[in-house]
Amino acid sequence: MLHILLGQAASAAPVGGRGSFLLSCSEGLAAFPTPEMAEAIAVRRALTISRERSFQRIVLVSDCLALIQRISSPVRDRSILGTVVGDIKALKMDFQSCLFRFSSRKTNVVAHKLARSSEPLVCKFSVDVIPEFIREELCNDVA
Repeated sequence: MLHILLGQAASAAPVGGRGSFLLSCSEGLAAFPTPEMAEAIAVRRALTISRERSFQRIVLVSDCLALIQRISSPVRDRSILGTVVGDIKALKMDFQSCLFRFSSRKTNVVAHKLARSSEPLVCKFSVDVIPEFIREELCNDVA
């Protein structure tokens, strides 16, 4: 099972179910949207990356409860987030299992460090190697 921690500014930090680090992605946005829109973009990006890497069972963890509720709702979202939420719901269908969970911001430190490290219009990937600036937090999460 792949666990994905999300933070604003379109970042994702997937960690393998057995505690092994798989990849991280930090992607800055040209213009900073609302925090909820930034989180929705991060979810969409994480799902796209997960699909490209052929992951089948994932859990996405976010500190944005309103977004988790929008994604989980069977009702079509007609808000400004509607298009991105629709994309997320469509991408979700590509996985054997895709769960969305809420986590308070205090327990989502790695994702927020990744988000703060992002640069506008730059996508940084790290595969199988933990970026130094999140190593300590990941080690604390595993301990």
